[in-house]
Amino acid sequence: MIAELKNSIDLAEVVRKSGIELNDRGWGLCPLHTEKTPSFKVDSDRQRWYCFAGCGGGDCIDFTQKYHGVDFKTALQILGIDTRRQKITPQMRKELQQRKHRADLVKRFRRWEVVTSNKLSFLIRNAHRLLSSIKTPADFERYGNLYHPLPVWECQFDILCSGNDKLKFEFYQEA
Repeated sequence: MIAELKNSIDLAEVVRKSGIELNDRGWGLCPLHTEKTPSFKVDSDRQRWYCFAGCGGGDCIDFTQKYHGVDFKTALQILGIDTRRQKITPQMRKELQQRKHRADLVKRFRRWEVVTSNKLSFLIRNAHRLLSSIKTPADFERYGNLYHPLPVWECQFDILCSGNDKLKFEFYQEA
């Protein structure tokens, strides 16, 4: 039922009504982050959007939730979908549960991403500080062991800063 309602809404029109300019091919500046070069694409045939800079993608409901920072029910109201008159079918309930589960997974992943990048930043900063203080063989004995993990930490930090969610997720699975 929700799928039918989503397909009846023109995503490009929703995006334009939100003040985002799209060219004839559906490209525009992503409203979810600051940019100078368009990375936001609306596929009118499939009624899907995607930001190639890492903001994600989805349908008109996903866009409305992210753009306005609202929950699923509020997004439906913004789009003019009245759920009170709709009979909630088992299919709709299952779809709602799947969306909630996906949103929870993404939220936990993003929280892990922030916590891990903060830890790595702390480790890298302190390792550089300690390594730059080495002046004697005794200092090297004390802090020289930081030379080995430092490149690994820097590589992991680069992955977290890259915007490539596939690499981040691979790192997440290893952690």
